[in-house]
Amino acid sequence: RVRTGNMDGFAGILALLLASIAATGSDASSYGLDTVLAQEFKADPLAGNDTFELLRPGLKHFLSTPRHDLDYKLHSILSLQSTTPVTVKLVGFSSDQKHQLEQQLGRYLEILNKNEHVHVIGTGGTSNHRLNVRSKIEIDVVRDSGSSNLADSMFRAIQGIVDRPSSLSSVYYAPVPYTVVDELVRADLAKPLASYVIYILNLKRQARSYGYDYQPGDGDELHSAFTKCLGNLWMGRERYVWIDLAAGPIEYGPALSGEGLVLRSELYPYAAAFHESPAQKALLADLAALVWSASQMLLAPAMRIPVYYDRELEVHFFHFKHVDGGDSEQIKWEEIEETFRKEASEGLLFHGQSLVFKRFTIDMDECALCSALLARSTKSYTSRVLIDRYSLFVNDYIDSKQLHYLLAENQAELEKMAGSSGSSNNFMARIVPVYVFDLKSDRIVMLDRDHQSMAFRDMIIAIRSKGYQTVSEFNCNHRPMMVETRRLERPLVASLLQTLWGVTPTYLTWSSEHNSTFLDYTWSLGNTPFGPFSKLSSLSFAQRDAAPRNVLHTMLNTTVWGAIEMLETLKGLGGEKAVLKSRQGTEMNQRWNLLLYKLNKATSAMSHFDFNLALFFLKSAEHDLYGALGFANGQCYQSSFLFFLQYNKIQYFMGLVCPFDWS
Repeated sequence: RVRTGNMDGFAGILALLLASIAATGSDASSYGLDTVLAQEFKADPLAGNDTFELLRPGLKHFLSTPRHDLDYKLHSILSLQSTTPVTVKLVGFSSDQKHQLEQQLGRYLEILNKNEHVHVIGTGGTSNHRLNVRSKIEIDVVRDSGSSNLADSMFRAIQGIVDRPSSLSSVYYAPVPYTVVDELVRADLAKPLASYVIYILNLKRQARSYGYDYQPGDGDELHSAFTKCLGNLWMGRERYVWIDLAAGPIEYGPALSGEGLVLRSELYPYAAAFHESPAQKALLADLAALVWSASQMLLAPAMRIPVYYDRELEVHFFHFKHVDGGDSEQIKWEEIEETFRKEASEGLLFHGQSLVFKRFTIDMDECALCSALLARSTKSYTSRVLIDRYSLFVNDYIDSKQLHYLLAENQAELEKMAGSSGSSNNFMARIVPVYVFDLKSDRIVMLDRDHQSMAFRDMIIAIRSKGYQTVSEFNCNHRPMMVETRRLERPLVASLLQTLWGVTPTYLTWSSEHNSTFLDYTWSLGNTPFGPFSKLSSLSFAQRDAAPRNVLHTMLNTTVWGAIEMLETLKGLGGEKAVLKSRQGTEMNQRWNLLLYKLNKATSAMSHFDFNLALFFLKSAEHDLYGALGFANGQCYQSSFLFFLQYNKIQYFMGLVCPFDWS
């Protein structure tokens, strides 16, 4: 059983509304409200028209009831909730094991699962990391009748790779291309996917330990086995992820100190000895933690920053380099652009939204300002690195916050030097500058010691020096991870995701229990542009879904805040009945019921992954909020009210005589 949506948000005003309709032997659809909205979605997907003005008198009368007090309306607007449906499929367990696991794992997950608010990590200086939007993760553990055949097929496919004679016989882990298992999982998926799917694979033991290679056939086989980070999981382009309990044991994270170390014992012995009580409890606890971690980090992650809807997005690449430097390895700008163009057609962008890239070059030899900015941002540190033995190194690095401040101060002059001033004639487009510095130095210089690229709200900064690679402060399977400092494509893709859409890295989340960020590198392997262990620039479903969902959550939160301020203002003036005339009160109640109806429709559409429909309902709801605000404003001691769109972000301004500061 898979729950694909949650309509609990209708429990307030809409529940009584539908109850009153049922009493007359009718339903909502007979009044034509859904029909009107469906027609408007096809004709006007960005909701430029006010649908309230298009409603027949009968529909407006239908929206006149129920009529509740302000406290009930406030409760209703704060009860909005989106749902994330998740299906857990157990593959390779015996029938008895699966029956017990379904029941007991479900209980563990029910304890972990809480109805929480959507959180945002970067708040722009405020202390509130919680949005006025609730998010519920609905997890169902299901029995797969054909899992034994699927598990056998996977075992044989892996065995054919592991037992194959090769030059890797001396390597502890046998690298297995992830596609060997992924193709079987994709063939097993039901189409279309009604929920996120987590496959837990309990395969039989192989003759040798193995891990999954995420770049099969890339370079020398023996060299790749030692330098790559082999894993035990994969996040697909479609909405699924699989974890192989028999792979590994895999270990990765900070080499010397820090958070996020993935240090887990192999789960296979617990799965094999499931009927023994200690093994049973250990397996259930580990599996529940694994599923919950995937849900929080991949399926319903926190937002990196609030992001608003912009119909047109522009990325301006500013490449600061020495023109006569003889650089043999150019940055592959086309690869970065193609990554986003491909994803845009598959759901990264909303319908009608555009993303444009422009490039500009500045010669570092003729830019004294550029050298001064870098010099003022350069600092040094001492690192302790394990290469055969521990060694101390003194290295320079660029302070990203200092450089960000200096670039912001000199942005106009740099744009003039690059010839980009006035290059965009669309003043409504959101423009994100990306500053890439190519240094002549043979010494490795990075941002904040170990970053190639850093994302800020208003810009992205990246840097590379002539050195090709360096040892990072991270280990994978007891070997130090190498950073290819000349390759900026993957870090730039990751930074653009953060700045343009507020996508949180797959190793970072917000912990409401600790009121701080939480690091976990479990999901920073394979198909993700984030983290020190991934070499791929491609996006999985986790990034592609998070991008539009973050925009929708920000819009929903903005609308909810506007509605709350309106209700609080009316309450401070004595309530609706005290300040609104009869006809005004009726129309405001109609507006309110339609507003709440659309917001619930938007959260339902998000739960069903229909992000374009959710965008329509949210933008359409703005008209109803404006209409309701007009009545509240008219009674606020004749104070002036105006709203305007600045980069499509709603801002409210009320006179100072109002009881609340609407700014």
